[in-house]
This record gives sequence, structure tokens and C-alpha cells, in this order.
Amino acid sequence: MRTSPLLAIGAIALLGCSRIDPEKFAQVFDLAESVRTATPAELPEHRARFERELKQLEQERPHGSERTVMQLLRQASSQWMYADLSADAYHRSGSAEERQVTLRQWRSCMNKGAESIGRARRLVMESTRF
Repeated sequence: MRTSPLLAIGAIALLGCSRIDPEKFAQVFDLAESVRTATPAELPEHRARFERELKQLEQERPHGSERTVMQLLRQASSQWMYADLSADAYHRSGSAEERQVTLRQWRSCMNKGAESIGRARRLVMESTRF
């Protein structure tokens, strides 16, 4: 009896993927949305709340696929930290050209953080489909 390659891949995927509880990540995703929509002046406060929630999740010892979600959340956190630094540099900039450069850096870092959050959300949602 031959097993279909698609069936075999599906079975391996199911065995290798652990189900992720979306409720476990709901608060951090809500906080990520507040970071994503924050102005440069609001970013430090929103980022600090996101960081606290992320540290709390890390203490819960994520398993399996949750570790991948956590890695994506940490990537977003790092990008938002760089955005925060870019906002500081923007305020210290002496010329309009320097401000434009730091503003582009800020936007880029904010977008990269949002992309990581989007990937983490998709991973959580996809794990609940099984």
C-alpha cells in the first residue's frame, strides 16, 4: 500500500506542530497593536507595556510552536526598540536632511516590527485550524 506524499507531509506537519492557545497571546497582540499605532512620542510607553507582557509570556516556558511565536514577538520588540532609538535621533537631528533619514529609519523599523507581529498572528491562527 502506497501513501500519498501529500498525506505523509500532512501527518508529519500535524505531529510536528503543537496547538497554540490564542488566548495565551491575546494580550500581547493587543499591546502590539498599540505599539504599531503609537506616535514617536508615545512609543516608549507602549513599548514598555509590550515588553512587560512579553517577559511574562517567556516565564511561562513556551513549547513547540509557541517558541516560534515568541521568537517573532522578540523580533518585533527589537525592531521597535530601534524605532524608539530612531525617534530619539530624530529629535537630536540638527538638519532637515538628518530628520528625514531618521524618520525613514523609524518607519522602516516600525513596519518590520509590524510584519513580525503579523507572522506571529498567522502562526497562532493557523495552529487553531487543525
